Amino acid sequence: MQAANRLLKALRTGSGLSLGAWQMLPGSNISRIIAPSGFDWVVVDTEHGNIDDGAMYEAVAAIAGCGVSPLVRIAANESWMVKRA
Repeated sequence: MQAANRLLKALRTGSGLSLGAWQMLPGSNISRIIAPSGFDWVVVDTEHGNIDDGAMYEAVAAIAGCGVSPLVRIAANESWMVKRA
């Protein structure tokens, strides 16, 4: 996972710019379409998206497998939600 941290690499450059996308629909196939499209990171939106825990885990694995940094937006600032993400 550390080798695939494109977001951290982009932030450490002189410009600090990165390009990302948001995934609000469940499905690892969607993740595999979005991730290799030239993005540094993809946010899996479990707050407003229709994504449950199982779909979130699959999406994160698919995004990381493409060498892109996965981020998870949780539904609320609750410790149990942070631990699940």
